[in-house]
Amino acid sequence: MTSSILKGLSAAVAALVLGAGCAGPEGSGLADPEPRSGAGAERIDYASSNVDFFRDVFAGRLNDDTVALHGRLYLPEGDGRFPVVIYQHGSGSPDNENYNAYRNQLREGLAARGIGFFLADSYSGRGIHETSREQGQLSRASRVIDAFRALEALSEHPRIDPARIGITGTSFGGQVSFLTSHEHWAGAVLPGGPRFAAHLPLYPSCATNPDPYQPTGAPLLFLLGASDDYTDPGPCLALVEEWKAAGVNADVVAYPGAHHGFISSRQVYWHEDAWEFNDCPPGRIGPDGEYRSPAFSSEGITWVELIRLGARACGKRGVHIGRDNRAAQDALERSISFFGSHLKS
Repeated sequence: MTSSILKGLSAAVAALVLGAGCAGPEGSGLADPEPRSGAGAERIDYASSNVDFFRDVFAGRLNDDTVALHGRLYLPEGDGRFPVVIYQHGSGSPDNENYNAYRNQLREGLAARGIGFFLADSYSGRGIHETSREQGQLSRASRVIDAFRALEALSEHPRIDPARIGITGTSFGGQVSFLTSHEHWAGAVLPGGPRFAAHLPLYPSCATNPDPYQPTGAPLLFLLGASDDYTDPGPCLALVEEWKAAGVNADVVAYPGAHHGFISSRQVYWHEDAWEFNDCPPGRIGPDGEYRSPAFSSEGITWVELIRLGARACGKRGVHIGRDNRAAQDALERSISFFGSHLKS
């Protein structure tokens, strides 16, 4: 997609997530503080792709437009091959200062359990600052591919156990965290390759999902804000019940009174410019990789054009974002326990 198209987007178009979310202070690439434990950060480079939808992957265009990405790997002290958790950022910058404290606590908690931490960056290699105001810059499918490519790169690291790599993330990163559990997509990007061993999304949108869903078999835990008016928790609650009824190893916790971004260090505030799309009809992504809802579909159009359609149809401004102390603390403890249970066995 060209820069001229992106520059021509209206504020409504630029902000539409169609199930992504999470605005926040801007930043410029990875600048996370060094950890208090372990041997410091190691830069990991990996290649990913720019696509509009998974239809492009199935049409053989996965590697038509490649991009060089990187992230920071933190491994615990000691020898051996460690499990690792990949952290996928949301629409704000990877170094969003409001989330540094939580990320550091999570990293330290995992290190104490002998688990490494990888902070992925989908933006710097693409020259993107943040996408909360211009979601057309980077498609959902590209973000999912990014996560699979990070998994592939880490699986080849001599000090990482490729069978014990989990994934977590917030908002859009949370959506990536559970969409990577779909075997149809995993197999298309990494045929015969590694799979994530555990998935823990935080306050994602669940309004757009693969249909039919083909689980890899890895466990999932959704952590939601019950009062989230940015990415409505209702579809996630319904999705987990649907999946559990079908035998999927999934669970969910919704924190009463918690808003979007409840792990943030910033207190709850009203973001009057952020767009939410909770009134949009739920959509499904078929086996052909096309997005379809009762209102519109991706057939014959680009990601940017789909964003434009959604903005006109059902978007509106104004959301609450910010910290909930109890939810943040419980989410931290549950995350460490979840990955400790599923990556250390």
